[in-house]
Amino acid sequence: MTESAAPLLRLKHALARDGAAVAAVLLVGCLLASAVVLTGMVTPASSYSPLAETPEGPSERLVHVTALQQDVAVEVTEDSEAYTAGDRLENQGTYPISGATDPTVTTTAAAEDAGITSVEIAVVYEAAPSGSPTEPFWTDTVVLDSETYDGAAEASLETTVDVESVTERRAALREEFGPEATVSASVVSTATYGYESAEGERFGETLAVGGPLTLGESLYQLPHESTRQTPTTGGESPGTASSGSLLNIVFGLFSATTGIGAVGAAAAWLFVDPGRTSRELDRRRYEDWVTAVESFTPQGNINTVTVSSLGDLVDLAIDTRHRVIYHKPVDEYFVIADDIMYIYAPDREAGEPSATANFGMEIPQADVPPVNFDPPAGPTPDGGPVPEEDGGDDERSAERSDQDGFHFGG
Repeated sequence: MTESAAPLLRLKHALARDGAAVAAVLLVGCLLASAVVLTGMVTPASSYSPLAETPEGPSERLVHVTALQQDVAVEVTEDSEAYTAGDRLENQGTYPISGATDPTVTTTAAAEDAGITSVEIAVVYEAAPSGSPTEPFWTDTVVLDSETYDGAAEASLETTVDVESVTERRAALREEFGPEATVSASVVSTATYGYESAEGERFGETLAVGGPLTLGESLYQLPHESTRQTPTTGGESPGTASSGSLLNIVFGLFSATTGIGAVGAAAAWLFVDPGRTSRELDRRRYEDWVTAVESFTPQGNINTVTVSSLGDLVDLAIDTRHRVIYHKPVDEYFVIADDIMYIYAPDREAGEPSATANFGMEIPQADVPPVNFDPPAGPTPDGGPVPEEDGGDDERSAERSDQDGFHFGG
């Protein structure tokens, strides 16, 4: 037998039959998820919970400004076709190797509603595999100069980079690592900051600027760079901060889903007839073995046998090589084999005769004139008075009762 019943109809039948149990389970899940969100059993209590802390208003929103800049300056010491002695080359990016001083790197840090805690200038050497933009497998930081501060609003640090020394070490590292590695040297300025929110919570931040020192035959490149950040604190209520947590959102959605599911399951259990859905499932399941007809009149003498289910009737039809007939006007299924009508009637009460077996038949009625049992209200046809009852009928009834052996009264 093929299973052609739709999944939605199966679900509808299951809820109509067991909806009360399903609704109870879903309701328990809804209540547990709601308890988690409202009481903070697993996550901080949501702002919708009476247990959540509700401040008088949002905290003060503060904007903390942090800025860092690295400047490069070189002074020309010898005349050439391109430069004149005494020229000062600032933040040009490219500088001569000979006939000029080593570059002076100046790092400037500034803060607003924040404090500077340290400034550092360093040369960072890195080695990475050649031919691929992968992370370096080796790093070394050589600090050229550094300074610490106690929450200063401004700070400045200046140092000189020995280009010849950097060139010699990079060459030594290249020889050590071989052609399989790429060695770079960068001049990096770093500053650390600290700030706090209106509630006194402390925060920290680190900014870094700089770039690689690229060497050629007669020129080298050293970039100058700057950056600025504006972190903020406050501006929201602590009671609402937890309401957006992932676990609270998940439990809230689960609570809403199970609540809606519980209502739907209860409604199906109350208002959907499981017998009707069961019959519809049977109809769809066995529709390949059933032929529907609008009219059917039995011929000759046919004995009827009631079958308990449509599945049994279909099995019988397959065994006897017959089709199942569905008599639509009376909602009955039957198979006729060997002058026996096997009937399955979904809605017929036990002991009730088959509507199909008696379909089209009428019971004749005899023409009997109506009998008037009321005595006439006027005189007899000959004009005499209507005779009074003398109790003769009662005496004859009592006599028949005595003869039949029945006694009434004392």
